Amino acid sequence: MAQAGRRAAASVVAGVLAGLIATGPAHAALRAQFVPLTVPAQARPAVVVVVVPTSPAGEELAARVNRVVREAAQKSGRFDVQSLIDRLDAENARGRESRAAEGLEALKSARAAYNELDTVQALKEAERAIKAFGDSDLGVHLPDLSKAWILKIASLVANGENKAAQLEMDRLLAIDPSATFSPNYFPPEEIAYAENVRKQLLEAKMTLEVKTTPPGAEIFVDGHYQGLSPLTVDKLAPGDHYVTAKRPGYALGQQRSRPGTAELTLRKAEAFPRYEALVTKVAKDPRGPQRDAAANELGQWLGVDQVLLGVVDVPPGASTAQVTLLRLEPKDGHNDAYAEESVPLGESAVPQVEALASRVLSHDDPRRGGPVTHYEVPGAADAKKVAGYALLGAGAAVFVGGIAFGIAANGQHNEFRRLAQTDPHASSVASTGRTLAVVADVSYLVGLLAAGGGTYLAFLSGPKSAAPAPKQAETPKASAQPPAEKEKKERAPDEEKDERREAPRQDEDDLRNY
Repeated sequence: MAQAGRRAAASVVAGVLAGLIATGPAHAALRAQFVPLTVPAQARPAVVVVVVPTSPAGEELAARVNRVVREAAQKSGRFDVQSLIDRLDAENARGRESRAAEGLEALKSARAAYNELDTVQALKEAERAIKAFGDSDLGVHLPDLSKAWILKIASLVANGENKAAQLEMDRLLAIDPSATFSPNYFPPEEIAYAENVRKQLLEAKMTLEVKTTPPGAEIFVDGHYQGLSPLTVDKLAPGDHYVTAKRPGYALGQQRSRPGTAELTLRKAEAFPRYEALVTKVAKDPRGPQRDAAANELGQWLGVDQVLLGVVDVPPGASTAQVTLLRLEPKDGHNDAYAEESVPLGESAVPQVEALASRVLSHDDPRRGGPVTHYEVPGAADAKKVAGYALLGAGAAVFVGGIAFGIAANGQHNEFRRLAQTDPHASSVASTGRTLAVVADVSYLVGLLAAGGGTYLAFLSGPKSAAPAPKQAETPKASAQPPAEKEKKERAPDEEKDERREAPRQDEDDLRNY
């Protein structure tokens, strides 16, 4: 009986296994249908955004372009956007991230202690988390700071320290008015107190004037971006606020300040001299090979896969700026994307910059046999214009000469008509007239061709050219030549020979007709 039961159980297990094996492919296919089509973060190319103004007049717009492009790159989901400030100040950045990691660990411990009803330990760990987050980049980690602060207040309430809890609520809501107090942690009277404080904050009218040395730093107040220094932030609540200043090439500046005035002196990062030299190289040659060479060196130095370089050029007294965006791979200088556009100065430029950023972030341009670049070859544009003007002048001179030969040919023709057919000079006059007519026709044709070529070189040939990659990645760019074009070039010498053979016959026909 027992043996029969074991056999039955074995049969059931074998049947289940057979069913799983049989339906396994179907389950795998069904599961594959729901696999998200997102690229894992580690597979995305690491990109750093650098925007360079060619003059002080473009600094404000350059900072605005930098922020818009960074946000667009992050939203695209195609790239792992790196912080340029952290890359240039790596040691301090590692310290800030280490403190943020400590804060997260302390916050986790505080939650565990609170859930175990050890609210004294929870309060201690929450305070440790708040201090650690305060030493991190609060432009990024303020939400984590707020969570730790809420847990601190909850621990105070649980310990019966309601007055201290309300004071902490006042301080937290001053920097994070959106902080929420769950009924799972707070009694109704404390939630009502928090809501009353929140309503009062809507009428806050305090201001904070933020200045930095040097100016032009991105300013965050309580984790929210406010603009470029110097600036004034209004509608602030009384109490302490966290001010964070960021500028590429400088160490992050951060302090707690009350309404009034906050002054931050930013310290140059250790990498500042090299970064400044590369940026200066871009500004001095915004359309030439040094621009890409500097971006390549920067990308290789920082160890990123791509550099998204922006150049902002504001001519003196202009109300618009020429904004150029290009995304290149430092390994060989290939431009994955390139776009440029004229945009207005000020906040109204944002929509156009967003559209420009979308163009350089949405796809990668093909290599076409090798690295593709978008900069002017030094002297190429000037040489083209000189050649164009020379051809225009030569064409005009030849055309005028053709007119003179035509007039002379017409004079010979009139003289031939006046002479009697028996006049011994008649044949000589006719021959001279025919020669002058042919010379005039050829002069017209050559003059027109020269003038057309000169016009194209001087006025119509574009200023940009696809040039070879910079020195560190000098790879010749193969030109994809259609087979028909190649065949046409191969036939060209034979066709020229045929045309030369036909030319004397045509001259003879012209003489007869004349």
